[in-house]
Amino acid sequence: MTRLRSEAVDASKPMTRALVSGRCNAYIRASLAWSDLIAYASDHQEMCDISGPALSAWEKSQREAVVARNNVCAGRPVRPFPPDVIRP
Repeated sequence: MTRLRSEAVDASKPMTRALVSGRCNAYIRASLAWSDLIAYASDHQEMCDISGPALSAWEKSQREAVVARNNVCAGRPVRPFPPDVIRP
């Protein structure tokens, strides 16, 4: 469990100055690492005494990794920029 979580966190670290295809592959690996963690945690939740909130937090991280992967692989920024605030 610890190894899977460490791999997911390491794979999710920000990537800069990489070619788009390399960044896409890195984000694919990150989303797969989070998916592996979720699958293991779900299958062994009772045996490993994994709390519901912990599992929910990991699922949220996995969803964010999938959104980031989809954005990067489509050539968009990892996260959309917030709209500019125009003040009168």
